[in-house]
Amino acid sequence: MTCEICGNESTIFAWTDTHGVAQCLQCGTPYVLYHYEGEGNERRRIEKEPEIAVRDEWVPLLREYWEKEHRTIPGGYSFPGGQEMASQADEEAFSTWVDSNKARISNLGK
Repeated sequence: MTCEICGNESTIFAWTDTHGVAQCLQCGTPYVLYHYEGEGNERRRIEKEPEIAVRDEWVPLLREYWEKEHRTIPGGYSFPGGQEMASQADEEAFSTWVDSNKARISNLGK
């Protein structure tokens, strides 16, 4: 499988603190690996390809960020104190990048 953000053609995943969600080990992009159908007692796991857990409008921006910075993208569904892959420096770099792209980001989904 190829990661939609970093383009790694042999994506390896690291589990997050959220059931069924893992991150690309190279860039940190979250993917849903476990899929379910049905409700309640009828709920069952189904086989399905990994799905990126990023809103469509963010994909081009995150690709651009990865190409420019080559830093782990923070926020991959880990709770505070969990197994977040991004370092504090990664988080600061991403925050700086988001701040410098506020105009573009504020128009997403409009």
